[in-house]
Amino acid sequence: MPNVPDAAAAVTALLDRLNARYQRFDHPAVHTCAEAETVIGDIPGTPSKCLLVKTSTKKFFLLLAPCRKRIHLGALATTLGCGRLSFATEGELRELLGLTPGSVSPFGVIHDRGQAVQVILDAALAADAYHQFHPNDNRATLALPHDDLMRFFTAANHPPRVLPLPEKS
Repeated sequence: MPNVPDAAAAVTALLDRLNARYQRFDHPAVHTCAEAETVIGDIPGTPSKCLLVKTSTKKFFLLLAPCRKRIHLGALATTLGCGRLSFATEGELRELLGLTPGSVSPFGVIHDRGQAVQVILDAALAADAYHQFHPNDNRATLALPHDDLMRFFTAANHPPRVLPLPEKS
């Protein structure tokens, strides 16, 4: 399924209603952090990745971390006390967040009306003043201040849990 043309418009409309300060940067579609590095240029903020993971009992977590961080899912499962973590399927990603692989974004939580997904924000990323995320469309990047991202999560009824995501050595 290609990115929905209105996906980014719904995100920016909510950010506009919140009077969020953001900048939009259009670019060719990117599917990975490595691809994003080729188009980021001088976009303010930390290049970030978003991973939708799940437990065997279908508890879902949206992990937000700096692109360069290699998250240790086994150690995270221990920290969360939730058992083994694995990546959500493409169907689950589409059903829960209305997104496709390569366009995963924290802004997808606007589609999670059932509150099935818990957002976990890496502590290092939470300490940054500005963030970079797709607006549910991997042909653009939004740069926005941390406080405005937190206001988005509050408005979307998905306050993130902030914790240091364990890293693979």
